[in-house]
Amino acid sequence: MDPQAKLEAARQLYHGSVDPATGKPLYRPETGRGPKGGHAAARRGGQGVGDYLYAAARDLQARKEARVEAERRAAAEEAARSRTTGRCRVLWQHSVEG
Repeated sequence: MDPQAKLEAARQLYHGSVDPATGKPLYRPETGRGPKGGHAAARRGGQGVGDYLYAAARDLQARKEARVEAERRAAAEEAARSRTTGRCRVLWQHSVEG
Protein backbone atom coordinates (compact mmCIF):
# COMPACT_ATOMS: atom_id res chain seq x y z
CA MET A 1 0.00 0.00 0.00
CA ASP A 2 1.42 3.38 -0.94
CA PRO A 3 1.93 6.07 1.74
CA GLN A 4 -0.88 8.27 0.32
CA ALA A 5 -3.40 5.43 0.63
CA LYS A 6 -2.24 4.68 4.18
CA LEU A 7 -2.61 8.34 5.09
CA GLU A 8 -6.11 8.47 3.59
CA ALA A 9 -7.10 5.28 5.43
CA ALA A 10 -5.83 6.71 8.72
CA ARG A 11 -7.71 9.97 8.11
CA GLN A 12 -10.92 8.10 7.37
CA LEU A 13 -10.50 5.99 10.48
CA TYR A 14 -9.84 9.04 12.65
CA HIS A 15 -12.15 11.62 11.06
CA GLY A 16 -14.74 9.44 9.33
CA SER A 17 -15.85 10.13 5.75
CA VAL A 18 -14.16 13.28 4.44
CA ASP A 19 -14.74 15.08 1.17
CA PRO A 20 -11.35 15.05 -0.60
CA ALA A 21 -12.04 18.38 -2.34
CA THR A 22 -12.98 20.40 0.76
CA GLY A 23 -11.64 18.28 3.61
CA LYS A 24 -14.96 18.63 5.47
CA PRO A 25 -16.76 15.65 7.03
CA LEU A 26 -19.46 14.21 4.79
CA TYR A 27 -21.90 13.15 7.50
CA ARG A 28 -22.05 16.43 9.41
CA PRO A 29 -24.26 19.16 7.98
CA GLU A 30 -22.85 22.65 8.25
CA THR A 31 -25.15 24.82 10.29
CA GLY A 32 -24.96 28.38 11.51
CA ARG A 33 -23.22 29.27 14.70
CA GLY A 34 -24.75 28.04 17.91
CA PRO A 35 -26.21 30.33 20.52
CA LYS A 36 -23.66 32.32 22.43
CA GLY A 37 -25.61 31.67 25.58
CA GLY A 38 -25.76 33.80 28.66
CA HIS A 39 -28.30 36.29 27.38
CA ALA A 40 -31.32 34.09 28.04
CA ALA A 41 -30.03 32.84 31.40
CA ALA A 42 -29.18 36.39 32.49
CA ARG A 43 -32.68 37.55 31.62
CA ARG A 44 -34.10 34.67 33.68
CA GLY A 45 -31.89 35.58 36.64
CA GLY A 46 -30.06 32.25 36.48
CA GLN A 47 -33.28 30.26 36.98
CA GLY A 48 -34.23 27.22 34.99
CA VAL A 49 -36.75 27.70 32.20
CA GLY A 50 -39.59 26.03 34.13
CA ASP A 51 -39.04 28.15 37.23
CA TYR A 52 -38.83 31.31 35.11
CA LEU A 53 -42.06 30.53 33.26
CA TYR A 54 -43.86 29.66 36.50
CA ALA A 55 -42.75 32.93 38.10
CA ALA A 56 -43.72 34.91 34.99
CA ALA A 57 -47.21 33.37 35.00
CA ARG A 58 -47.57 34.13 38.73
CA ASP A 59 -46.56 37.77 38.16
CA LEU A 60 -48.95 38.08 35.24
CA GLN A 61 -51.80 36.70 37.34
CA ALA A 62 -51.01 39.12 40.18
CA ARG A 63 -51.04 42.10 37.79
CA LYS A 64 -54.34 40.92 36.31
CA GLU A 65 -55.92 40.60 39.76
CA ALA A 66 -54.69 44.08 40.74
CA ARG A 67 -56.13 45.55 37.53
CA VAL A 68 -59.50 43.86 38.11
CA GLU A 69 -59.58 45.13 41.72
CA ALA A 70 -58.75 48.68 40.60
CA GLU A 71 -61.52 48.56 37.99
CA ARG A 72 -63.99 47.26 40.59
CA ARG A 73 -63.01 50.04 43.01
CA ALA A 74 -63.34 52.69 40.27
CA ALA A 75 -66.78 51.34 39.31
CA ALA A 76 -67.94 51.47 42.95
CA GLU A 77 -66.72 55.06 43.31
CA GLU A 78 -68.44 56.04 40.06
CA ALA A 79 -71.71 54.46 41.22
CA ALA A 80 -71.61 56.33 44.56
CA ARG A 81 -70.73 59.69 43.02
CA SER A 82 -73.42 62.39 42.80
CA ARG A 83 -74.46 63.32 39.28
CA THR A 84 -76.10 66.69 39.93
CA THR A 85 -74.57 70.01 39.02
CA GLY A 86 -74.25 72.87 41.47
CA ARG A 87 -77.09 74.76 39.80
CA CYS A 88 -79.46 71.79 40.07
CA ARG A 89 -78.56 71.34 43.73
CA VAL A 90 -79.33 74.99 44.48
CA LEU A 91 -82.69 74.78 42.69
CA TRP A 92 -83.56 71.61 44.56
CA GLN A 93 -82.66 73.15 47.92
CA HIS A 94 -84.82 76.22 47.14
CA SER A 95 -87.77 74.02 46.20
CA VAL A 96 -87.45 71.98 49.41
CA GLU A 97 -87.10 75.05 51.62
CA GLY A 98 -89.76 77.11 49.96
